[in-house]
Amino acid sequence: MVSLAIGLKKRGHEVELINYFPKHDFFRGKIEESEIPIHDVTKGKGFSLHVLFKLGKLLKRGKYEVALSFLNTPNTYLELSRFLHRPTRRVVSERSNHVGARAFSFQRVLHRFASRVVVNSWSHRDWLESRHPWLNEKLSVIYNGVDTDLFKSSPGVRVAQNELKLLAIGRVGPEKNPLNLIKALHLFHGKWGWVPSLTWVGRDDQTREGRKYRKKVEQLLDSMPVIKDKVLFPGENKAIHTLLAQHDALIHPSFYEGMPNVICEALCSSRPVLASDVSDNGRLVAEGERGFLFNPHEPETIVSAMKRLTDLSPEKWERVSANCRRYGEENLSVDKLVSQYESLFQKLCENG
Repeated sequence: MVSLAIGLKKRGHEVELINYFPKHDFFRGKIEESEIPIHDVTKGKGFSLHVLFKLGKLLKRGKYEVALSFLNTPNTYLELSRFLHRPTRRVVSERSNHVGARAFSFQRVLHRFASRVVVNSWSHRDWLESRHPWLNEKLSVIYNGVDTDLFKSSPGVRVAQNELKLLAIGRVGPEKNPLNLIKALHLFHGKWGWVPSLTWVGRDDQTREGRKYRKKVEQLLDSMPVIKDKVLFPGENKAIHTLLAQHDALIHPSFYEGMPNVICEALCSSRPVLASDVSDNGRLVAEGERGFLFNPHEPETIVSAMKRLTDLSPEKWERVSANCRRYGEENLSVDKLVSQYESLFQKLCENG
């Protein structure tokens, strides 16, 4: 949302933000630097009528043509504000994957008060349409935007036939599937006699289930000394663009996804992607064009994807790497994100 606000401002649009968690101000510097006004509202726990009434007054006073919200609770505030001020066109956006979004089905009734509902993956759109057919005419798909200047590594080059540096990014928890990836590395070693290195960057899942799962991961690695020597869990690291530049490819074995930012960032960084065939991963990776897909439930298919990548000739690797960057520039840039929202807003205003 910050990138979108700044992008729209640069194109000459008047943009303002309302924030009901003022203490969460990590974005404030960039917003203020762009001279975008921020309306802070302090709220307590749970749903707040104070926020709703403040939003209603702001919409009425500012006479905004379009208002946009992200995530379920902000969507609820924006949609309910229609009862306080009707003229503003309301665009709400669901950002979570559809598996995790099932608990919010009751909130989708409020989408009747929205002018448009934006999702960031085609799989989410299809899922919503199949369960809420009345939403069909309101749905739009706009992919996340990546800073293609920051995520701009030099094209990957195959160094040696029996060497592959894989990077995985995500929380170390059950849904991200490190267990099956480790099993795949073990199978790979058994078949081919060498092991790709794996660096898994991300925080530990601190839930009870997550801690139990992490223990299973450690126990599995302890039973496989050869594999353990090739696997690192360094914790969180926000310098993702640097990490991608230091590795040959991204591997993303999660069981389900929304729109995985890390895959988008890897593609923009000219890095081939090995990914589970879920959500929009098939569209992003395009089997053989920008990487390879696998079934996250079957380690053997992960092995196959890794082998297909390592078997690429230097020329084919260079072509796949170039395909990644080209796709990222054409489909995943912040500029593309801003253009699509700008076009959507203009159509809504033209149609009244």
